[in-house]
This record gives sequence, structure tokens and C-alpha cells, in this order.
Amino acid sequence: MFPDAVPEGSTINMLEAFMRRLSRKFGNIVRIFYAEDLDEGILDSEKNLYKRGIFRHAKAIEEFVNGDSTSADLADAIAKIGRLAYAGGPPATRCAGDFLGNFAQLLATDEVKNDAKIAIMKTLSIITLGHLEHQDRCEALGIIDDVIGILESKATPEAMLLWASYCLHNMIVGNISCMECVANMPAIHNTLAHAAEMDWNAFARNYASDIMKLIGLTSKIPVLLQSDAKILSSNDIPKILQSIGSIS
Repeated sequence: MFPDAVPEGSTINMLEAFMRRLSRKFGNIVRIFYAEDLDEGILDSEKNLYKRGIFRHAKAIEEFVNGDSTSADLADAIAKIGRLAYAGGPPATRCAGDFLGNFAQLLATDEVKNDAKIAIMKTLSIITLGHLEHQDRCEALGIIDDVIGILESKATPEAMLLWASYCLHNMIVGNISCMECVANMPAIHNTLAHAAEMDWNAFARNYASDIMKLIGLTSKIPVLLQSDAKILSSNDIPKILQSIGSIS
């Protein structure tokens, strides 16, 4: 004997109840990513929740520039942009890359505190790793130079040096042009050698040492550590990187 069929009306009611529960859950997720005052034009045109979240938090950049928010607010927003870019995959990563120009300006601004600059470098680390276009833009926008400037500054605290090294690694790894850019800056080589001697237990790898391997300086670490004033000559730069321009 088969059970009595479920009345058609009951099936519809069950579906309606299910949709209401789904709608409530979906609504909670949406509220995580954007505020009520988010521009309706973006909501109408952008269906990706992670990208919506990036747009929302990117508004903090303009607010900071206009003096309407603090450096701590900026740091929090940019950190969230990085997390959304990571969680949202390639589309969200590309979306976050649209703000590379803003990140370049912020890194070069004295009013931006260290906590915000660390957040920027963390986000840069996420959106540049394995992304050649973003890496090339970082070189063109001077972001690589800005991060190297942070590494070279004697006023930079150790935690910031670690994140700057990690960020620089992710901006150049797998990109010959960017690796050549760093290899052709001999002044940074000493800084990298000393950064490689820091405590890297909080990271998966010693990224300062990895940068030196990428640009062929591993064998020169003992020499570099002998004197802070030692600057490598162009003859010390790996031949493979010197000859990049001749490769068709």
C-alpha cells in the first residue's frame, strides 16, 4: 500500500516555507557584505556578493582622503577587501586589483599609519600572488619601490618588515620583469640579508630568504651581513637577469 499522496496545497506551503527560510539566510549573508546606503547602481549591476563587499569597503579610501575616517578605519576596510578578494576567487581578486592605484597613493602618504600600511601590504600579497597583470601594475605604479622603501627605512618596526618582505615576495615571484627590477636595486640586497635573519616563525617560510633565492643572491648572504655599507655592483647581479632584455 502506498501512502496517501500529499495534497497539492501542502506541497506549495512547504516550498514557500523553505523559500522564506532561504531568503532569511541569504539576507544575513548579504548584510555582511554591503551597507544599507550602498549605491543602488552597483547593486543593480553587480551580482557577485564578494565584489559588492569590496566596493562597499573601498568607500573607506575616499572617506579617509576626505578626512571623514581614521587610519584605523582605513586599515580595517582594506583588510576586509583582502579577505573578500581571497574568498571570492579570481573575479573578486580582479575587482580588488582595480584599487591598486589607490593603494599606491596610500603607501606613499605619511598620514597613513603603519597599521593601515600593513593592511595594504597584506591585501597586495593576496591579489598579486600568481597574478602577472597585477604584479606588472605594481611595478608600473611604483608599489614595488614603495614597499622596498618601507624595507629600507630604519624606522620600520620588525613586524612591518616581515609583512613588507612577504608582500615583496608575492609581487615578484613568477614575474621575470619584477624580479629583474629588484635585482637591479643593489641597495635593497643588504636589507634583505638582514631581514632573512629575523624570526619568521609566524610565517610558513622565510620570505626574505626566498626573495634572495629568486634574484640569485643566496650565496652572498654571508658577505652582505659583514657590513651594512656594502653595496653590490652590477657584476653581482645574476647574468640571467642582466640578459633579460635580449630575450625575444
